[in-house]
Amino acid sequence: MDQGEDNSDEMYEGLKPDFEDMDDGLELDFDEMYDDFDAMNDIMNNEGEPVMVDLTDVFSIDMMFDTRDDLLKWARNVGRENRIVVVIFRSENATTRPRTKTILIIGCERSGKYRPWNNYKPRRSTWSRKCECPFRLRGTPSNVGEGWYLHVICGVHNHELAKKTD
Repeated sequence: MDQGEDNSDEMYEGLKPDFEDMDDGLELDFDEMYDDFDAMNDIMNNEGEPVMVDLTDVFSIDMMFDTRDDLLKWARNVGRENRIVVVIFRSENATTRPRTKTILIIGCERSGKYRPWNNYKPRRSTWSRKCECPFRLRGTPSNVGEGWYLHVICGVHNHELAKKTD
């Protein structure tokens, strides 16, 4: 044998590949892969009627929180218990700009519309979890002393709640 020669193919001579028994895990059941697609992307239930889930009572409390972080932590925990993801939409501090109030606006992660990139070219079909959910909460600091209050602006969701939250 020469050093430059490669005889590695000789050891595979006479062997035939058996592709029928090969299970590489690449073949997925379409229904299993997209079983909750409608629940994530569609705001209609099985009968074609709009879904309305009212969580106003869950978030309506007469309680003062010590800090803004405590208010946010409580809202996220209650949201998780009720299978929604709570995110901050807007947060302003009165010291940043004149004539502004300190405020915290919290809402559902599915509110708003999908906003494509500036140079968006519609090449492929994509979907978004956004469905213009109107759910909103407002956190405001107390006028008397330290603390924060939570007010429900709109407690209604226009989509099914998540099957589970991470």
